[in-house]
Amino acid sequence: FHFYAILKTILEKKNSIKLIILGVDYDLLGYDYRIANTMWLDRNYYKNTKMLYDSSFTNKIIASSHFFQSNRDFSYLTIEKSIISNYSENNEHLNFNPVEGGNPKNRAIEPSFQKFDTILVETNTMYLQELIYLVKQKKINLILVNLPKKNEYYKHYNKKALEVGKKQLKMLANSNQLIFFDFWESNFFSYEDFNDGDHLSNLGAQKVISIIEDSINNEQSHNVKLYK
Repeated sequence: FHFYAILKTILEKKNSIKLIILGVDYDLLGYDYRIANTMWLDRNYYKNTKMLYDSSFTNKIIASSHFFQSNRDFSYLTIEKSIISNYSENNEHLNFNPVEGGNPKNRAIEPSFQKFDTILVETNTMYLQELIYLVKQKKINLILVNLPKKNEYYKHYNKKALEVGKKQLKMLANSNQLIFFDFWESNFFSYEDFNDGDHLSNLGAQKVISIIEDSINNEQSHNVKLYK
């Protein structure tokens, strides 16, 4: 939903976008915003998107209220000046720092078990299809990418999320003739390509970028699956 809301808002304005590369994990199709506690992010976007995942009257009031929105922003004022200064100096550079709790097992369980609900697959698939339709209307190329993870991550991943996500993403890529880079359990990546269970290092990110660039340069057409 967030992807769709943001892209819809951007593409309604005049722009020169020719290509969109969208990261999609299998578990994303069953992602539960409420359990993931990201409704606040949805409300932050509302000022520009005028769209809410939870469109209830109460949530609209909160999203429209400067008071409720600013309460979260006040936490920024308590951050040490050294941290803010460091961020300001480095925020224009690629940053692939490990996230808190970056153990591969924990990282796999969180999105694929705790934040995944099969009941939401139909709705989330619909949003992805709407996004694809929107991009095609604008005659913009779209590439889907399922980024690689560490081997330990795969061992603890929810098999149901894997089964459902793989089926739906493959179906969407085929039916819409999209390039789909599926790096799940790819042998092309090594330990040095990761900073934690599911976040690439600069080296790993550069590998992914190079593969995508090579594909674009070679004018490959649809549903590509590499290094499986």
